[in-house]
Amino acid sequence: MAENTEKTTGKRGVFTVISDHLPQIIPICTSAIAILWIVLGLKQYGFWDEFKGPKTGFFPTIIAIVMLAISIFALITSGKAKKPEFEKENWMAALGMLAMVLMSYVIGMELSILAFMILWLKVYEKCTWRTTIVATVIVMALVIGAFRFWLGINFPLGLFGLIFG
Repeated sequence: MAENTEKTTGKRGVFTVISDHLPQIIPICTSAIAILWIVLGLKQYGFWDEFKGPKTGFFPTIIAIVMLAISIFALITSGKAKKPEFEKENWMAALGMLAMVLMSYVIGMELSILAFMILWLKVYEKCTWRTTIVATVIVMALVIGAFRFWLGINFPLGLFGLIFG
């Protein structure tokens, strides 16, 4: 349909223009997000305490620095990229992450991550129960250990946590 409109009117649709420049738009947006998190991590949350070690902004700042470096590299090499194709299967990860974030407001972040891991590994990846349980236990131990105990970051509790917690 868009091809017919372009041929008959000589105009290109907004989605065609965006998809043509997507290899440049995404790295620019992720660079801006990375810079925002670097500033927040260093200024608002704090990066390092000389006596206690890492503060709550430590991990987000490190991830944002890596994200900025990758975004700059992607922007530099974007001229060589071919036009992206959007297949339905490629949206599953993004939709799953969005569902996990939205569910964190209902059941809390930790339970949301747990549900996401189990559903993703069993339903989408079709892993065995053994693989699903082992991977989920490892990821949850890392998430809870790194964020709650080491960095002292409390995840959102969600409505269930507020009601029953």
